[in-house]
Amino acid sequence: MVSRWTKYRSHSSPCECTSPMEFSCSNISTHVLDCVLRITSHPIRMISASANLFWLAAFGSHDASLILRLTPFVPTLFMSWRRSLRKEGFPNDSGVHSEWARGVFDSDEYSGFFAKYRSEVIRCLNLANSHWPVEILQMITALVDDLLKTSCTTTGDFESRDECPSSLVCDWDVLELFIESTLASIKDGFAVRGQIDQFDHTSSALLRQFLQVPFSMDPNLRGKQIMCACVLMQHVDSRHDAELLIPLLSQIFACFRFNPTTNGAGPNVSVLRSKPVVDMHMSTASAFFRLTRSCPERVMTHFDGIGTEVTNLWADPNCGMVEKCVLLEALILLCLRLPQSIEVQRDLLKQLVSHVTSAWSTPTPTSESTPMLRLLTSCATGGSGLVSILGLDQPISAHQDFQSPYVQMRITFGQNVLALLATSRRLSEPANSQQLQQITVPLLEPVVSSVFIVVRAFNELWLPDTRALVHPSVLPAFEMTEHVKYTLLSLQIGRTDKRHLPEPKTPLERIRSSLYEHHENLLTIVGLLFTGLSPSLYHLPTDQLAVLLHQGCCAAFEHLPDLKLNSLLRLVIRQFIRGCPKEYLSTALVPLIPPVIEAVVQRLDSRWNQVTQMNHEGALDDKAVACELVEERLARLMSRTLMDMLRLIYTFNGCESLVPQSDGDQVDGDDGMEDINMQADTKSTTSVGPGHDVRTIGALARALITAPTIDPQVTTDSSAFCSDPLFLQCLSKCLTWPDSATCFKASQWIPTLIDALVQPVANGATSIPLVKRPLAGPLAEAVLFGVLCGLHVNGKNAETNLSSLLLAGVRVYTSVDVSVACGGLRELVTKVLISASSSDTMQSTQSVQLAVQNFESKLFEKSKPLADKAKRDVFRKLVQPIIGIPLSQRFRDHVAITTSLAPLARSKWRHPARNGDSSFPDSFGLSELFSS
Repeated sequence: MVSRWTKYRSHSSPCECTSPMEFSCSNISTHVLDCVLRITSHPIRMISASANLFWLAAFGSHDASLILRLTPFVPTLFMSWRRSLRKEGFPNDSGVHSEWARGVFDSDEYSGFFAKYRSEVIRCLNLANSHWPVEILQMITALVDDLLKTSCTTTGDFESRDECPSSLVCDWDVLELFIESTLASIKDGFAVRGQIDQFDHTSSALLRQFLQVPFSMDPNLRGKQIMCACVLMQHVDSRHDAELLIPLLSQIFACFRFNPTTNGAGPNVSVLRSKPVVDMHMSTASAFFRLTRSCPERVMTHFDGIGTEVTNLWADPNCGMVEKCVLLEALILLCLRLPQSIEVQRDLLKQLVSHVTSAWSTPTPTSESTPMLRLLTSCATGGSGLVSILGLDQPISAHQDFQSPYVQMRITFGQNVLALLATSRRLSEPANSQQLQQITVPLLEPVVSSVFIVVRAFNELWLPDTRALVHPSVLPAFEMTEHVKYTLLSLQIGRTDKRHLPEPKTPLERIRSSLYEHHENLLTIVGLLFTGLSPSLYHLPTDQLAVLLHQGCCAAFEHLPDLKLNSLLRLVIRQFIRGCPKEYLSTALVPLIPPVIEAVVQRLDSRWNQVTQMNHEGALDDKAVACELVEERLARLMSRTLMDMLRLIYTFNGCESLVPQSDGDQVDGDDGMEDINMQADTKSTTSVGPGHDVRTIGALARALITAPTIDPQVTTDSSAFCSDPLFLQCLSKCLTWPDSATCFKASQWIPTLIDALVQPVANGATSIPLVKRPLAGPLAEAVLFGVLCGLHVNGKNAETNLSSLLLAGVRVYTSVDVSVACGGLRELVTKVLISASSSDTMQSTQSVQLAVQNFESKLFEKSKPLADKAKRDVFRKLVQPIIGIPLSQRFRDHVAITTSLAPLARSKWRHPARNGDSSFPDSFGLSELFSS
């Protein structure tokens, strides 16, 4: 109806039809719209979600008559979506069906559906804002008035509740979603109409209303009020800052000191913060960071006052460490954008982060003894020193008391790690390259040595000798928890009932979480250091970089658990590649990355062998089945990470220039929320080469090809020897793993890399094009064997893997000399086909040899060259016996009839007698059925 609205335009007026046969009315458009509106208003979201696609199509139309016809539906739609976007289940939490409701609406599947439903509704609203910005802003204003009046009546004493969120909290959550996600599109709609002054007047009045009404004593509401006010401040014109910005900043910092559950509780208020108070503090910190990032030039006018408030809050135990680090990131961001000289910015930042960097500075004999100094000194001895300083060699009873030195050491170390993470995250993203060289490098260089020492010590915790020092009661902290296993398997077993507060963690759980979080954060810091110190780090000699990367970051590489190794590759190795400038590719990446890739492939190959062996053995009990599934899921996860790294290596063109972060790119701060996540993966601010086109390779791949090959018998450094510069043998191993996605990605790269090897680009030093050379025989045999194994293991997927594998096999044949193809490749294919045949007779062997020779003669025929598709078809016909059985036929029962049966007797009516007359009677066929 939307696409053919011109057909219904004449009947688009409202209809008063009362007939029960509504769709028999000529004004069908009205009845269709009423029907869709009723579906949208349905109380069950899974039913109302089907109407979102209609509204997306309708609001995206440019037909003026259709938009005019939809105008009366906007208020009803807004109210319907306001009710359906509430984060609550249906039916409510009381009644005979309450247990069923929690089982359905608290499930992970429904949470995923509801998140998608909310995003679709926001898309509909953003499209509607381009047509009715005034009306929708008026409805949001009415909602704000209603909620603020209701909140004023709930400003009494707050009582901690453990039940489901109240109705008022759900309404505020919807308002926060509306303001945060749709206000920018509403502003654009006003701008298109030339009514930006009206928008500014309305938004400033809304913000003024937020600031004049007393904030709620309920922390669940107070945090959402602060978030809504900060988002409004981002869209209010700067001429209102004198009136609105200072009161807003005062409310923000007052919110950090607000804790209604600590009425005279004593000095240890940090342990008395309830979950609503913690959420309120974190929401306030996020709101302030977004405000700072979206309009730093407006906030920096109050830099001195903000710095004083943050300094006071840093010593306030009522505020959590994560929130303090978010405020520190906001201050660093403001310092980097102050309209001052580089020297003033550097001195100010040095004073601001001195308490953070001084704790990580390299200890000297005259250094004052501090907990961090003792930990750094212990980590210098390796993993054994870390075990001793953290008390991991002591029984679990030594970690029961909060005031014990081991617990305090873990807390102090965690706070310093979070502070350094916040500092390095912001300093590694300066506004320009001058700040990177003159501010970031001098501030972060002093901490490099200590950070790498601690990372090496954490890696060595998994060494067998170090594990032997850990007390048996603490050893379970190094094992994978059931929750992690359920997460890997996407199961919902063991989910906590949301009606009750979570139980306090046991000392063992606290040790486990601290070891995991500190190690992850340290790896993130190392990746940020590679980015921030790129001007001074990559010009170091190769042997010094090898000490940092191989001996520091990759210590105990073969003993790290799979999840930890995956984090190391994702957070450290990938960042080390992405941060390398183009001029240092040959000295930093070419000699250091190949050993890491080969070690990862070797590790994954052994993991997949274990998974295959477990599949063949066949698990009987549930525990063994779960272990098998977890091992397979970990192998698939690491395989994806490996292929992402290889794609980065093949397409990387070097870190050419610093891309400054635009202040207006993320007004709403979606990525800003990711940035302030203290354990989030970091984003590089550097530009890299093309990463999605597998037909081209980057500068790093070309540097790997032109790197000199060193004989390992001449030098003692075997890592410098690279007979396979583009890891084709590694890719051939990836083809043999029972992972179709990894096989598909690897097989797509093989033809491109072979072309790069046999047709290398011109040498930049001599500007003389290299002569085309064929693929080496041993390398071709290894790749072809991987292709044949991939056809047997993953060739069952005819839509994706089979075509790319056949193309890779043909490309190997066409890239070698005919002598190699008729020699080593013929022998390899013949052995594989003979082993795959059911009979091992002389006749079978001769038929296989003849088939291989026929294939070679057709492939290398110069008088009638074959097209690419014909080559793949000929190769497929040759290797058909080894291609895996398709999934659709793998479990199919094949019926075999052993006895010979008599032919079926056909009835006489199947053979009607033909008369000689070719004419047909009048009562012939179907006409006779209706003769009566």
